[in-house]
Amino acid sequence: MGRSLSQCAGREVKPPNRDNQGIDQGAPMPADPLPARNPPAERIARIIEASHHEAAKWLKDAATGDVWFWPAEQSTHAEMAKALGVADYTKGIATRDD
Repeated sequence: MGRSLSQCAGREVKPPNRDNQGIDQGAPMPADPLPARNPPAERIARIIEASHHEAAKWLKDAATGDVWFWPAEQSTHAEMAKALGVADYTKGIATRDD
């Protein structure tokens, strides 16, 4: 029997709603909902700054062109893509130097 998304890696990963509401793991994060869909550069900088790893992961939905950002430690790209219902995507990591 497979594990649910919320059981992956021994931590809870709550799937966000498509209306950009979502994941809150209890870590100090920006007040805005995460993951962030198509955020401006200032919002990406806040996500990076709040991240324990000083990085934000992102994925771009090939079907819609939406780009989603979240703190690097929050989940893997595959976990987030599954939570968002995104099947085809490109991915990356943004840091302060980007």
